[in-house]
Order: sequence, then C-alpha cells, then structure tokens
Amino acid sequence: MKTTPFQDVFGRLPTGVKKKALARYQELRREMILAELRKSLKITQAQISRKTGIRPSNLSRLERQPDMQIATLRKIVTALGGKLEIIARFKGADVKIILPKCA
Repeated sequence: MKTTPFQDVFGRLPTGVKKKALARYQELRREMILAELRKSLKITQAQISRKTGIRPSNLSRLERQPDMQIATLRKIVTALGGKLEIIARFKGADVKIILPKCA
C-alpha cells in the first residue's frame, strides 16, 4: 500500500509525539459542528432530508444556526446513524439528561 507524505513524516515521529497528536485528533473529532460531522460521514443534505422529512433548504439553515430544538437535532443525529445524548456537567458530577422518546 502506498503511503502519503503525511504518513511518512508521522511514522518517523517519536512515540510520545504520535500519542499526543492522536489524542488531539480524537479530541477534535469529538468537537464538530453539525455540517462538518455530516460531511465527514460522507452523507449529503439530500440523504438527511429524505430520512428526516426536513427540507434541504431548512437543513442548510439549521446547520448554520447556533441553536435548534432538541427534537430536531435528535432527528438529524439519528439520520446520521448516531444517538443523541445530553450530559450536564457539574463540579464533581456529570448527569445524563433523559429525554422523552420522539413520536
């Protein structure tokens, strides 16, 4: 298998540096805006639209706006193949918020 220039350089890094880089990569993967997540999964807005019933123009707007209803976000995440969970973080404790099932 042919390697890329990045893989060649990365392969020569010390183990500790590689571990830090991979940890940062995983952290960044956990922090994506909705559109980036959808694109990284190679799913189109049209595919999400068909699964959720949300018009593509509305989906485009939703991906750009800073907030949305939890039920809408849950539909989109489910259409992406995920499960939406909400965690409230307090000093000394994390609490998973249980949401009622969607109709």
